[in-house]
Amino acid sequence: METAYIVKGRIIGHTRIELSESIPFNDGEVTVIIESNKKPVKRRIPGLLKGKMRMMPDFDDPLEDFREYME
Repeated sequence: METAYIVKGRIIGHTRIELSESIPFNDGEVTVIIESNKKPVKRRIPGLLKGKMRMMPDFDDPLEDFREYME
């Protein structure tokens, strides 16, 4: 049976990881999964597309393809 440990740490250089706490493991092979804790920042800019989108004058008119469903 395999055991998983979740431990925070930091990467030093390209070949070393320093863990914030020790974990018990037997000598042998281990699998390391690295997950970044940085979340992408999504910033909305109000009015960014102002004046670039427009509605056609006939936007609300019934569509010919759906005429039989609307009767």
